[in-house]
Amino acid sequence: MKTIFYSLMAILLFSSATCRRSPSGSSLDKQLIGAWKYTKKSGGYAGKSENADPAINHVLEFKIGFNYIRKTNDQVSEQGSYELYKTKSIYSGKEDHAIRFSSTLDHPNQNSVISLRNDTLIIADNVNDGFKIEYIRIK
Repeated sequence: MKTIFYSLMAILLFSSATCRRSPSGSSLDKQLIGAWKYTKKSGGYAGKSENADPAINHVLEFKIGFNYIRKTNDQVSEQGSYELYKTKSIYSGKEDHAIRFSSTLDHPNQNSVISLRNDTLIIADNVNDGFKIEYIRIK
C-alpha cells in the first residue's frame, strides 16, 4: 500500500513540475527576446498595405520575464507584460502561438497569432478583416 502511495506521489510531483513550462510550450519566448522594428502593416476590410514611415521609429522590445516596451522615436509609449499561449488560428485552422499584451487583458477575446520567420516577427489579429503587423529584428 505504501509503495502505491509513494508511486502516486512521485507521479503527481513529476507532472506538476512539468506544467511550469512556458505557457506556449516552446522556446518562442526566448526567440522573442530583443528589439524589433516596425516595418509594415496590412489587412483590414479594404486589404490595404502601408510601409512604416521612415521618419518615425517604432520599436517593440521583449524583455526577460514576459515584459515588453513599445517605443516611438526612442520615447516609451507603452510598457507592460505579455503572455504567450495557444489558440485556434483563423489563418491555418490549427492550434498556433498567440500573444496577449497587458494593454488588452481587459479584452480577453482579443488575441493575436504570432509567428517568427528568420528575423521577421509577424503579429496578426486573429479575426476576419484584422491587421497583420510585421517587424524586423534589430541587431
